[in-house]
Parts: sequence; structure tokens; C-alpha cells
Amino acid sequence: MEEAFPILLLQFSSFLKAGYAIPQAFHHLSQSSEGKIFLRILKEKDQSVPNTPFSILIQFLHSSIHLSTKNGVPLSPILKRISELSQTHLHLQHKMRVLTFPLRAQGGIAILLPWFVLLIFGFMDPSLILSSLTQPIGIVGFSTALVMDGLAIFWIQRLLR
Repeated sequence: MEEAFPILLLQFSSFLKAGYAIPQAFHHLSQSSEGKIFLRILKEKDQSVPNTPFSILIQFLHSSIHLSTKNGVPLSPILKRISELSQTHLHLQHKMRVLTFPLRAQGGIAILLPWFVLLIFGFMDPSLILSSLTQPIGIVGFSTALVMDGLAIFWIQRLLR
């Protein structure tokens, strides 16, 4: 829905600019499946995730429509600007995914590499792995590796948000 949002706003703005009233513009938007979802989201008063950029845009759009109907504020330029901001946001979000992909891949490899080496050692000499799991120093080593991998996953996810 977020990808279709800027286009739907531009369509809504075009309908209003062409002289359609808000209910007529909503009717024309509802002809597509994305438009139906868009109108359903707009009609919901309670947003499920209040702190995402998309939900903030929806709340702002809802307030703008309310001001337009009550006070006659022209809605078309506001919709066009929200559409531009939303397109910019989506473009930057896509760019961030592309730019951070090598870092995420490196993090995944760095997390899995010790376990693959352990697996290879297990194939070469299974008694080595079994003896290290029964001795206290081996248990501490494996536990430390698990904790460090967990911390690495946590920090990689946190940094990439």
C-alpha cells in the first residue's frame, strides 16, 4: 500500500483539481483495489501503528481532509506535496535497503562462519566436538559464542533500522 500511496494521492489531487467534490473523488479512487484499501485506511479512525511515517502521513491527510471540508482549505496542493514527500521517502527507503545490503550480508556471514567451521571440524573429528561439549571449558566457549552471536544479531538489526 505504501508504494501505491503517492500515486493515489496524485490521482485524488487531480480529481479535486478537475472540479470533483471529495465524495466523488473518493468514488473514482475506489475503482481500483489499491484505492479501496486507501479509502478503508482513511476511514479508520484508530491507526494500529501510530509512530510509522506512513501512519503519520495518513493522520495528516485525514486532518487535511477534515480542514478542507470544514473551512474550505484547498486540498489539491496539499495532496500533491504529500505525494511528493511520500515518493521521496519511499525512494530514500529503497536506497537505504540497497546500500545496507552488503553490511547485512557481511553480518550474516560473520554470524554463521564460526558455526560452519565447527560443523566442518565435527565432520573431520566428531570426538573433538563431543569432548568439548562435556568439558566445562567447552561449554563456556559454546555459550559465549551463542551469546556473542545473539548480541551481534541484535546490534546489526538495531543499527540497520
